[in-house]
Amino acid sequence: MAFRRAGDDYELCVQDNGVGAASGAGPKGTGLGRQIVQQFAEQLCGRFEMRSDEHGLRAALTFPVQQAAPET
Repeated sequence: MAFRRAGDDYELCVQDNGVGAASGAGPKGTGLGRQIVQQFAEQLCGRFEMRSDEHGLRAALTFPVQQAAPET
């Protein structure tokens, strides 16, 4: 797991080194966790991406850095 700043965004990434998800395989369970993270990403004006390949599964939540408004 890693949390870092990437330019004007923050990125929270979780990755494993397993076999990845089988092509065309649906999720096991309700998918509620993924739905919650996707809604959270929308609230943060960000995005949520999951990617699977021969190196494992990677899930990343990216959202913009909030800049404080200047005081008047």
